[in-house]
Amino acid sequence: MPEATVYRALKRLSDMKVVTSERRINHKRYGKGGPRPRVWAVPDATWNDMARAVEEHREHVLKAEP
Repeated sequence: MPEATVYRALKRLSDMKVVTSERRINHKRYGKGGPRPRVWAVPDATWNDMARAVEEHREHVLKAEP
């Protein structure tokens, strides 16, 4: 799915209060600059749900690194 499509969909869902941008994920200690990823959540998501999303993101990023 194109990145622009994802951002448009997230903006629309956010405007409709279906999802909210809860927190940003910090960069690796010696990572390069650039935008930080965000955790998007439904209103009834718990902190544990968001923590699990952060961990899954980090695992995915580690697998993608050469």
